[in-house]
Amino acid sequence: MEEAKDKLVNHLTIHNDFLKNIGMVTNVAKTELVFFQRPRSAVKCPDSVIVNKEVIIPKDSIKVLGVTFDKDLSWKTHFENLTKKAKYTLAKMKFLSKYLYQSSMKKVITSHYFSTIYYGSPVWLGETTSSKHVSFCEKSKQTSGYLHNSFERASLGGL
Repeated sequence: MEEAKDKLVNHLTIHNDFLKNIGMVTNVAKTELVFFQRPRSAVKCPDSVIVNKEVIIPKDSIKVLGVTFDKDLSWKTHFENLTKKAKYTLAKMKFLSKYLYQSSMKKVITSHYFSTIYYGSPVWLGETTSSKHVSFCEKSKQTSGYLHNSFERASLGGL
């Protein structure tokens, strides 16, 4: 593992030097590091990496363009974040339903709620996706259908 750590530090130093040569700087405070490995791996990851006298401490997960990658690529952290965001989005939609027509509400559900649920799915939705996460997506579809039906009944005065 020490050899891999040395290679990493060497590559980061080369990258940092390149940036300096073209007039840019590396902001170590914003630099994130994750060691991806299998869940039951016996390999011990280093507690920190030092690049140009700056310490970088590895994290369990990082967020890149809205998709959370955890160290064992299980997507568990991503789905925890997604669940929180979906619940928040539903609460906003319930509030909006008082002020929008049924046709507009359907567009809001389709564009905003589904985009929240399925954002980045080409990355995380595949053969390695757990049945629990697929079930979450299916339940989200059902919830949006329920919401749409509720909004429809409300607009007709039935709720």
